[in-house]
Amino acid sequence: MLDKQLVNLSKDTIVYGLSGAIQKSISFLILPFLTSKLAPKDFGIFALITLAVSFLVGLFNLGTSNSLYIMYHKESDLLAKEHLIWTNFFLNLMVALLLLPILFFLTALLNDILFSTGDYSELLFLAITTLAIWTLCEPFMSYLRLENRVYTYVFFMIFTSSLIAFFSFYFVVVMNLGVEGLIFAGLISKSLVLLLMLLVVSRKIKFGVLFLKLKSLVKIGIPSIFGLFAFICIDYSDRKIIDIFLGLDLVGLYSMAYSFGSVALLITSAFSIAWSPFFISFVNKVEEAKIIFPKILYYYLSLICMISILFFGLSKDLMEFLTDPRFHTSSQLIGFIALAYLIKGIYLIFLPGIYFKEKLYLVSIIEWIAAFVNIAFTIYLVQKIGILGAAISTLVTYLLLAILAYLVGQKYLTYQLNWKIVLSIILVATLAFYISNYISFNYTRLISWTLILFLVLLFLLYSKLILNTLDD
Repeated sequence: MLDKQLVNLSKDTIVYGLSGAIQKSISFLILPFLTSKLAPKDFGIFALITLAVSFLVGLFNLGTSNSLYIMYHKESDLLAKEHLIWTNFFLNLMVALLLLPILFFLTALLNDILFSTGDYSELLFLAITTLAIWTLCEPFMSYLRLENRVYTYVFFMIFTSSLIAFFSFYFVVVMNLGVEGLIFAGLISKSLVLLLMLLVVSRKIKFGVLFLKLKSLVKIGIPSIFGLFAFICIDYSDRKIIDIFLGLDLVGLYSMAYSFGSVALLITSAFSIAWSPFFISFVNKVEEAKIIFPKILYYYLSLICMISILFFGLSKDLMEFLTDPRFHTSSQLIGFIALAYLIKGIYLIFLPGIYFKEKLYLVSIIEWIAAFVNIAFTIYLVQKIGILGAAISTLVTYLLLAILAYLVGQKYLTYQLNWKIVLSIILVATLAFYISNYISFNYTRLISWTLILFLVLLFLLYSKLILNTLDD
């Protein structure tokens, strides 16, 4: 039974992962064209606009992407479940109609906070409008996940990425609109996706608004907003810190490295999407969870270490192949950023006990502790070693998240880890990271790729040998 559950989790993770890989590939296909038209400063401006919009996500959805999930699972009536989707949509629509006029008058203030020179207030408002539109899509996307309609969900995600890539190419490369082109691309693409969802997905969901459930949606969801803000600080505050100490050009270089390193999010996001419904199914099967969750950790740890070897070894060549020479110096950051995001999956594995006991405020506390540490480390390291310091700070922060989640989570779901397996994998992987990075900077491309792939194979064999002891 447990083996079958592992297979199902792996299958869903692979499907979502392939979807993410396709989306990222679509983005990379137009990257050489975009970097030929946009300067590092342009990418820095876009990164700061993205940062500002990210802080508003929680205000627009009020954390209902989490509360809808919980309430949907607890609801036994099928019709009421469908009405919950429309209730969430109605709530998001009302919030958007309330916030957009207010934020229209505040964009000039936001612009002054974000940028020391230049007026990008109109672009800020367009980006905020894009967020509002995507928030209206969220209930329908959640419905697809909740009903395990994996392939329909995947279609919409790939379709969205394709539209953004198409319009980005058209507005930036063909029309030569610069940063404005990137903003226009997102706005038009997500508007079209919302229209398609209303025409296709919503027709399969019986309409009804449960006004009495609005309070519960907000009450359950609100605490997660604070954790969301913490993650925004962790993931985006480094751009503003770099801007303050080093300037927009280096924000652009850092953002480009981030776009490569965040490819690792394909793995983490795919695992996260599959993991949430998987672990919540054990809420009444705690003893089984104590057996299977550690096993999942060992396999996930081995997988991310193997993938990180590739990031440390191949990022330099990929950066040189896909981007303009102005961006090549940032390739050394990619391995650290990728490993940080892969470690996020370990953090997620340690959270179920907290969710089982409905202690979600503890998740926010953990995330805010990590966020404050991240800001302090980034400020210190950026001044000492430049943008590499921001990447290292991100890695340290995600390590701290995983450690804190383990320490707190064990109080509510106690299980034994085989630390001999965990530490042996980590030590061997760390050595492999160093060797892989050294090879990439000291050998020709053909030789380095051959040696790095051989190193990955050796680590795979080592991991298989270690994990086989689980069955002994």
